[in-house]
Amino acid sequence: MNFEEKYKALCEEIGGEAWRVLGIQSSDWEKALAGDVAVREKAMAAMEKREQIYAEYLPEQADLLRQVDRLIANMKSGSLNKAASQIGLSAAVLSKLRSGTYTGNLGDCFEKLRAYFEVKKAHALNYKEVEYAPTAISESVYEAIRSVQIKGGCGIITGDAGIGKTKAIEKFASDNPDKAVVITPTPLDGSVNAVMSLLAEELGAGVGIKPSVLKRAVLSRLHDGMIIIVDEAQLLRLRSVDMLRTFSDIFARKGETLGVVFIGNHSFRDIFEGRSAEKTAQIKNRAIVRPRYTVSDTTYKDMCMLFPELAADNRNAELKFLFAIAQTPNEGTRAAVRLYSNARDSGDDSLDALVSWAKASEVEIKNLGAILKKLKEEAA
Repeated sequence: MNFEEKYKALCEEIGGEAWRVLGIQSSDWEKALAGDVAVREKAMAAMEKREQIYAEYLPEQADLLRQVDRLIANMKSGSLNKAASQIGLSAAVLSKLRSGTYTGNLGDCFEKLRAYFEVKKAHALNYKEVEYAPTAISESVYEAIRSVQIKGGCGIITGDAGIGKTKAIEKFASDNPDKAVVITPTPLDGSVNAVMSLLAEELGAGVGIKPSVLKRAVLSRLHDGMIIIVDEAQLLRLRSVDMLRTFSDIFARKGETLGVVFIGNHSFRDIFEGRSAEKTAQIKNRAIVRPRYTVSDTTYKDMCMLFPELAADNRNAELKFLFAIAQTPNEGTRAAVRLYSNARDSGDDSLDALVSWAKASEVEIKNLGAILKKLKEEAA
């Protein structure tokens, strides 16, 4: 087979960006596609070597390595290191397995691969929720983020847990991969240095940078028209919020824009409570948007988008029950989707099954008895 035929066969075997498994840089791969003879010869040699190595393994072992290749090829930014991290093997061991040079206990390594891909296979059989539904809240959050990006400055967006804020963030980041940088602090990441380290890592500025050079490293990777999105912003400390606010000021002084939007639960606003206006005004008066959302902003139309299977079959009773959950404080659409997913995976998504799952999950729906009575009367 010639180069085109051999690469086409590899693509059919593992899908995705198959060149990632050949040890060739993306810039060189562009040359190969353009007809560069040297790079094509390198790719041909890598494909032939791969076939030769895998042929020396037992069939089930070779199949596991092909699954590793599929994992690498289908990652958003695939690499052997990332695949090894997900699987739970060291990158060095995985590299030697794929090159046929590993001299350790093959049985243990392939058992880890088998166990990992079995779990992934079982997960793939689970119900898959709608990746993104343009619900009333998600679309409003999306537009608020967009407004901050365009105008620069800061934005404060808060809402009840589980109502679609993070879905909007993910959608915006996916639509603007070169303009949006998203960080999600944990309870351990509220300090200035911790937040700066998260930004540095996300921007590719490096890991483990000294605190004294963090700011310079981060600013060197930011540019005009970008936006920093902080999810779970309620976990930040005031000094960290103020530090991020100064970034937009730095760009404004250059006649450029950098948006910084803080998105979290309503408790984020508690950061400003009880403090003098002197300490918080610099942040609050720069917030060009400050929307606040609650579960009551969720609509019945949202349910039809989140559960298209139910809407297509006009299963209004189930949709209305899930709507009741979505409008319940501390539950939201996230709880409704999770509950429906459990019911679907069990093979029964009837109203009775949904109610059973809700009770088992201790979903706190007010007036549950009255809601069920009304739904059954409507269905009669």
